[in-house]
Amino acid sequence: MDPDLIAEHEDLLQRRDEAKAAAKDSLAGGNVVELEQQIADVLEHIEAATVVLTLQALPRPRFKALKDLHPPRKDAEGNPSPEHAGDLRLGVNEDTFFDVLLRAEIIAPVLDEETLTVLLDERLTDGAWEALTTVAWNLNLEKVAVPFSQAVSPTRRSSSRK
Repeated sequence: MDPDLIAEHEDLLQRRDEAKAAAKDSLAGGNVVELEQQIADVLEHIEAATVVLTLQALPRPRFKALKDLHPPRKDAEGNPSPEHAGDLRLGVNEDTFFDVLLRAEIIAPVLDEETLTVLLDERLTDGAWEALTTVAWNLNLEKVAVPFSQAVSPTRRSSSRK
């Protein structure tokens, strides 16, 4: 999303709320209706500027290989670096791993390298980056519910006959 549009939206919301409060204290309606229209217009622009990304988990060997390429940082003595506690917690170098992970997991829309770089390096806020990297990480670590069918399970059929 465009941070300027978000800032404009927040400003308009505040101005509308102030106009509503002022309108209660006077007979004039103020400019609440005009501000509501401006808010609606900005919301349309925000929606048009929003990129919906589809991510796909990596196969286990590929995810492990990617983690192995970005090990946690170490101090001068070769010990885990206390300044990078997140590295230790996740088992990867947080500064290098997530950019590569996102590039590997984003499957739609199909973006050329330049556009993807602009999106990841220039357009995302810190909060959006945090949310996106959390989703990318969790895609590979969350348990997947595998459908179970008693009809095709030889273990269940043989055990139910006894």
